[in-house]
Amino acid sequence: MLKKLWEGIHVRKEVLTAALLIFVCCFSCFHLSVAVPDSGIFTKTMDSLEENEETVEKMTALAVATSVAISLLPDDVGSPLADTLSSMNKYFVAILTAIYLEKLLLTYGVGAALRWLIPIACLLLLAGLALRAGKCGWGKRAANFGYKLMALALAVVFLVPASTWVSDNVCAGYMEFVEETIEETDESSSKITDLMMESDSDESILDRIADAFKDAISSISDLATYFKNTIRRYIKSAAILIVRTCVIPVLTMLLFKWFLSQLFSFAGTGVMPEGPEQERKKEKEENGGETPGKTES
Repeated sequence: MLKKLWEGIHVRKEVLTAALLIFVCCFSCFHLSVAVPDSGIFTKTMDSLEENEETVEKMTALAVATSVAISLLPDDVGSPLADTLSSMNKYFVAILTAIYLEKLLLTYGVGAALRWLIPIACLLLLAGLALRAGKCGWGKRAANFGYKLMALALAVVFLVPASTWVSDNVCAGYMEFVEETIEETDESSSKITDLMMESDSDESILDRIADAFKDAISSISDLATYFKNTIRRYIKSAAILIVRTCVIPVLTMLLFKWFLSQLFSFAGTGVMPEGPEQERKKEKEENGGETPGKTES
């Protein structure tokens, strides 16, 4: 009687698991794939990525403009500094590449994961549930692949919003420094360009620069020091953007990978009900290798 009761509970568990997988498959494919990409958290994430993209584009353009302005100074005073500043554009290109990858993943990856990956994972889990009693092991293989595909789909859906939320909160104070650097660099490069375009022969270039920068610069060494500080601020700003757009997303991805591997490795041992074949194997091991129901002749 207890055996029949256990078999009934086992069957009900199989039916509930199958019904849950079918519901998740249909709900993800027909509802979540349409509603989630247009939800508030994903639109805020896209707005944040576009702000980061605009900031990096401003810094890239200013690096070129400032290096050109510095190179206009007489006697090749600022040529080494101009070369150093213009060489930083390769870092900004790398940052832009990371931002574009995140935008592509958010625009196309989320919908594809909800419409295709999660339903396919559910179908594989259903196949593993149906074939678990087979002796060839295809049921276990299908279930394991389904767990891995489900983990991949969840990572695609939540990775970019989570990493963007973390970077926005961690780097909020540092972005003020980046904005100040952009404003000061834009102002100084515009002043130097305007001064070099003037044809006033009564004053030297250093006198005009000193007037423009309110007596902060009175010699060639002061001018070099000023632009060295500008390059330092630019390097610090680039480091902040790299941490915000590259390092934090990578760390978030590694955290997601660990969490999902732990979650689905645990689920793989307990969610899928065991079939009669697995139960017979356990019973055989408990009886010392003898098959139940058989007696020695």
